[in-house]
Amino acid sequence: MKIAYCIICHKFTPVLRELVESVRAGGMNDIFVHVDEKSDITQFAQIADRVQFAEPRIDVCWGAYSQIEASLNLLKMPTSADYIALISGDTLPLRTDEQIKRYLGESGGREFVYELPLRPSHPARLKYKYPPGGKPQGLVARLRQRLKLLPRNPLFDTLPPLAFGSNWFVITPAFREYIFDFLRATPSYTEAFRHSHCGDELFFATLIEQSPFATRRDPRRYLYVDWQTGPQYPRTLDESDFGQLLAAKSRETDTEHYLFARKFSDMLDLAAYRAEFIENSCRCE
Repeated sequence: MKIAYCIICHKFTPVLRELVESVRAGGMNDIFVHVDEKSDITQFAQIADRVQFAEPRIDVCWGAYSQIEASLNLLKMPTSADYIALISGDTLPLRTDEQIKRYLGESGGREFVYELPLRPSHPARLKYKYPPGGKPQGLVARLRQRLKLLPRNPLFDTLPPLAFGSNWFVITPAFREYIFDFLRATPSYTEAFRHSHCGDELFFATLIEQSPFATRRDPRRYLYVDWQTGPQYPRTLDESDFGQLLAAKSRETDTEHYLFARKFSDMLDLAAYRAEFIENSCRCE
């Protein structure tokens, strides 16, 4: 089995370097990296011979359509992989490459696009046209949003029923092809998201929900993210979280089977990480 890893990042870190080394499997997997246009790409020289950089580079703003655009640019990269994983540069695997491939191979070609409940506030991310930065800037703009005075999105009513979920996922090439076939046939869908706020959590979830692939979506969470503990949301993970991560990794339920976790601290003890999650995993096989 071959996996194509599509990584979105805005800075070079030791964690990103570790991620690339962990998933490259001696060159057997494809690794594509989108580096934010604002970043100095020369800082990524340490991994340049191990990855392919996605072009064109996008100036990604939090919450803006540019996040979706960067994701699509990565998904367009040519690959013969059996699975395609879209992840962030602060992600690390909790299992070995062999274990991840075995799990995906035994899934029967399911799609790992994790869905969450759609809240009443979520449609407003698309119902109105937000400024280019993806969120209202300044007191006047924030007041306009609060009072529902932002311009209405004229394409909102053309959208299929909305679904909400993680903007990180692992999908089959068949679903990837479906995404681009649908976007070519329905250009209004992309345009409807162009002025959205945090639309990335709706864009792909809605696509799979209205597709023939909806019945092939796997309900299990494969990506560990701590939205509960703080003080950051999501929590920035370090060595103090290893116990919780190991406990989560050991759970095998209908809703949980963790392959990866995010988001890790730039200062993570990488030797300790390898010992706990990679070397120990090898010994347990």
